[in-house]
Amino acid sequence: MKIKTKIILPIILVAVIVLSTATFYSYFFNVNTLNTSIGEHLNTTVSSRSHHIDTFIEELIGKIKIAATQENLTNEKLEKIKNSNREFSEVFLVNLDKKIIKSSRQESIGLDCSINDYLVNKKDNVYMRDAYISKINEEPSIAIAISHNKDILIIRINLEILNDVTTNKTGLGNTGEVYLINSAGYTITPLQFSEDTFLKTKIESKNAKSCLDTLKNETEHTEYRGGSAIYTNYKKIEVMGSYHPLSIMNWCILAEIDKSEALAPTKNLLKFSIIRILIILFIFFILTYLIARTISKPIIILSQGTKIIKNGNLDHKVGTNSKDEIGSLSRDFDEMTVAIKKSQIEIDKKVKEQTREIIEKQKDIENQQEAILNVLEDVENEKKKTEIERDKIDAILHSIGDGVFVVDKDKKITIFNNIAEQISGFNKEDVLGKNYLDILKFIHEKDRTPNNDFIEKAFSLGKIQMMKNHTLLIKKDKSEVPVADSSAPIKDSAGNIIGCIVVFRDATAERKAEQIKSDFVSIASHQLRTPLTGIQWVTERLLKHSTALPEKEQQYIKDINLSSKRLSTLVDSLLNVSRIEGGKITIKPEKIELIDFIKSYLTETNPLTEAKNISLKFNTHPENLEILTDRSGIRNIVQSLVSNAIEYTPENGNIEVSVEDNVEKDSFLFKIKDTGIGIPSKNQATIFDKFTRGENAQQVKTDGTGFGLYITKQTVDLLGGKIRFESIENEGTTFFVTLPKISKAKEGGKSFV
Repeated sequence: MKIKTKIILPIILVAVIVLSTATFYSYFFNVNTLNTSIGEHLNTTVSSRSHHIDTFIEELIGKIKIAATQENLTNEKLEKIKNSNREFSEVFLVNLDKKIIKSSRQESIGLDCSINDYLVNKKDNVYMRDAYISKINEEPSIAIAISHNKDILIIRINLEILNDVTTNKTGLGNTGEVYLINSAGYTITPLQFSEDTFLKTKIESKNAKSCLDTLKNETEHTEYRGGSAIYTNYKKIEVMGSYHPLSIMNWCILAEIDKSEALAPTKNLLKFSIIRILIILFIFFILTYLIARTISKPIIILSQGTKIIKNGNLDHKVGTNSKDEIGSLSRDFDEMTVAIKKSQIEIDKKVKEQTREIIEKQKDIENQQEAILNVLEDVENEKKKTEIERDKIDAILHSIGDGVFVVDKDKKITIFNNIAEQISGFNKEDVLGKNYLDILKFIHEKDRTPNNDFIEKAFSLGKIQMMKNHTLLIKKDKSEVPVADSSAPIKDSAGNIIGCIVVFRDATAERKAEQIKSDFVSIASHQLRTPLTGIQWVTERLLKHSTALPEKEQQYIKDINLSSKRLSTLVDSLLNVSRIEGGKITIKPEKIELIDFIKSYLTETNPLTEAKNISLKFNTHPENLEILTDRSGIRNIVQSLVSNAIEYTPENGNIEVSVEDNVEKDSFLFKIKDTGIGIPSKNQATIFDKFTRGENAQQVKTDGTGFGLYITKQTVDLLGGKIRFESIENEGTTFFVTLPKISKAKEGGKSFV
């Protein structure tokens, strides 16, 4: 960089910084001042208009109190009251039978009127109804009610009378507007940029929510000055706005103006400031350039002289008569040139002598160098191969979307990728070279005990091990994160285990998704049970007293009852699926005499088998077989398989149920064989999945859920057993269920439906 530039650049840079700082400080000060001014104006606007509306409502309350003092109110008096107050749309009396008995509007007399709709907000024994659409003339209205003898005197006011208060845009520019919302957030006065918004457009802006929160907290609002802010309004545009609560009606009044319009004056100010900076900088640059040129000229002459001397002309003189530091430097430079010339002559002599020695030694060095280069070439080739392999491994590990760490045979961490750092909170410096047990704590979510088996077994068994479900990793900041995945042993060429690689991922999103799904099914199912029970109860009552109804209507009631029962069964199935998948099923073993238990259930199915003329046989080798298992679970299995056999076995078919005791394995075999429609071969692999049914089964029974065999399979697994089947389409199916005689209890959760 030239010295002229070094002089000009810092000075210009300082000037730019100083001028920019001063200008932008002034700009932002003016912007803040304008923001404050606009905010105060908006606060004043909503405060004054809220006072106007409060005063208006208070006057209406006073007028209805005066009207209520009159005795013997007739239709003529009511009409006179209405005509003497331009705000009134209708004045009417409602008796305790909810009938309009007198009204200033003759057409309303005799109409039904729910008094409760009007007894909402109470102030000084006067009740006020929030904004609504009048059923009589479909006008936006509010109503005020007061007791009059044994009746209720109600005055309906056309809400459009408040539009003058909100549509007045004085001081709000082109984009400004004022509007009212009710306690639910819906507009009750017109919006400037939307049509037909009464009780249809919900305002969910920041100011609207703040105002409604203020109303909910029941704060005293008489001295409230409003709250101004910048936020996105119902048009999805940034605005400056203010609000004020109207506690007398639980309303909010909001005033807004587009931010772009409100802050428009600041744009011209910024433009003028930038132009001013550019003009000042240009003048400053000219002055600085002239000063720098005066300083740099002698230095340039000196620089040119040095180049001539550099090219070999040691007789050139660069000295000047200047009395300043640069002149003194140039004269010293000339003296140095003379000394260099003398030294060069002596050096040339010594160089010739040393050159001879160097040439002789160079030959020996070249021979040695050739040998060394051959060795280095071999080393470099091996180094490149090693680096390529290392880079490949690093690229693979750091591109994996899961956390990865590697431990050697001493359980010390040797590799720790970026995802592992993100999940655990530990960086490489924290973990490399240290025993993983001292750093990474894997624990069981339920009992907080260590969960390192999946790593230890990878070393001891030499096989891939899966991490147990519901495993937590304690992070560096002591917080906990759910993790899942596996570990695998690392073996050398001889098959010896020399380490272990662990792959894990953050399972937080999976857990949340599972919990949301489970909670949704559980809540939805519980919420459905109550109305379903009510429907069944009502239809059963109707069936008992439906003999007088036509046969067609009786059939409608029977269909409703049957559909509600089917839906109730589906709800129970959904609950069981949700509990099973969420691990919330409780296994509570109790002693059961299995043979009597099955006989009792089969007796219940007699009406079903007799209706289809199905032969149902129960064969058992032991006369008695006492087991310790969950009663609801074993009944679920028996009921599901037997009911399916009956459902899908045609008339005059056969069903055989049997129990065999396996004393050696302390288990028993429950078998059920039918001559039904069988399971198609293409459906057999997925028959135990949710929502899965054989295609032929869907033709026999169109309203099946596909949950039955899934729940049966999960129940068998919970009881510690196994289930399989053999089936030929159109010939029949045999299910084999092997269960332990003693089932282990499972804590937590609920039992089967």
